[in-house]
Amino acid sequence: MRNSFKRSSKEYLLENNLHGVPYFADSTRPKWERGLWFLLTIASIVITIVTIITLWNKFQNNPTLTALDTHVSEEKLFFPQLFLCFEGNQLNVSDTNGSEKSFYEKIYEWKWDEKISDEIQEKISKKVTNFYNAFQQWTPRCDAMLENAIVTNKRYIRGKDFRKVVTPAGVCCKFNFSKTILITDTPFQLKFKSALFPLKLYITDKFDKGPSRNIIPHIKLRMPSSMQIEVFRTYVTTDFQMMSDYQRQCHYNKAQWSYNDCRLNCLAKDISKKCNCLPWFLKKKNIKECSLSQYSCLTKAYDEYIDCKCILPCNFTVHRLMKTIEGFDNDTQNLSPTQIILNWPNVLYRREVRFGYMDLVVSFGGIAGLFLGYSLLTSFELFYYLSFRAYCGAVLDSSRKRNNIIMIRPKKVRFANEQLKPNIEFISYNNFKNDKILYKK
Repeated sequence: MRNSFKRSSKEYLLENNLHGVPYFADSTRPKWERGLWFLLTIASIVITIVTIITLWNKFQNNPTLTALDTHVSEEKLFFPQLFLCFEGNQLNVSDTNGSEKSFYEKIYEWKWDEKISDEIQEKISKKVTNFYNAFQQWTPRCDAMLENAIVTNKRYIRGKDFRKVVTPAGVCCKFNFSKTILITDTPFQLKFKSALFPLKLYITDKFDKGPSRNIIPHIKLRMPSSMQIEVFRTYVTTDFQMMSDYQRQCHYNKAQWSYNDCRLNCLAKDISKKCNCLPWFLKKKNIKECSLSQYSCLTKAYDEYIDCKCILPCNFTVHRLMKTIEGFDNDTQNLSPTQIILNWPNVLYRREVRFGYMDLVVSFGGIAGLFLGYSLLTSFELFYYLSFRAYCGAVLDSSRKRNNIIMIRPKKVRFANEQLKPNIEFISYNNFKNDKILYKK
């Protein structure tokens, strides 16, 4: 089998269609010629490998292209979530002294500029054991403080749709309009009256649970204002589903995926692992709220950088505040409603695959064929010579040895003396007549 394999391998090198290989494998050629062809073949192999690696890196790291799409008339949008969040000095803790009130504000705002004394810890711990519930009770009611109205091209809806929620940014009043908005609904406008200022306004995606604690609010409302929201929407084509998250740099086909929620869940998991509890604004059902004695651990864990490896969803929308005007004429008592107008986008951003799997196969095949003459048939030939042909050769060799069969190959003989060279005459079969007469004789 070994001899047959060697013989088949040599036959493959001599008979294949790869550039340069049959030339340096031919032992009848001069050594310098074989060496030259060998160097050229090695150079072609190196160039092919380097080019394929370059194409592979391009396919892995930059296979997409972002283009503009002007077909926006059939698009459906969602009104973003609005969070109006209270500040620490708006807590209703009038029954406490100044030092205690300042301490509650520090816990609410998450600001620590000095160590908590044991006396204050003991005093506060007796009064408050659950800051999550306490801060909800100490902040104003949203339905009593806010009135809103939705104004579109076809309807005018009044109500009290703000709901109180606890977020990492504090206790907030959340507005979430669940219905989709069509281009026929424009201009779409939200109006709300507030009995309390200032308020921190956050604008988030539809599926965010709330704004993060370390981000700056979009605007701090100190009086009734008028503002416009610009929508920047990005979507991907269907061929994105054939790629990995690493290539896309986004999550595909996860309609309710939120980057902010991914970060918050990652942070909560890390803090819970290090401190065995969670701060009041990240509290969950199965994990207890941290006591005051554990807040030093919380501060250290919260300030540490965590690589959560969170990426955006492939289809996402960014909202930006534009053209903000604070205050209205002849409104000294801040009785006018705040107006938020949603502008319909002029263009959409479409991400599409510019270098997919078919492009990769075509590029690999073109590079290998250009520099080496390689194709799929070359692979089949290699498989044939190293499997079937080698096996059949081994079977024939064993059969010859068993039956003592000797193959005799003709050898070309050169005669030094022309007189010894046999004079072989061939009968011309075109002269059938002479052949017949000669036979009769």
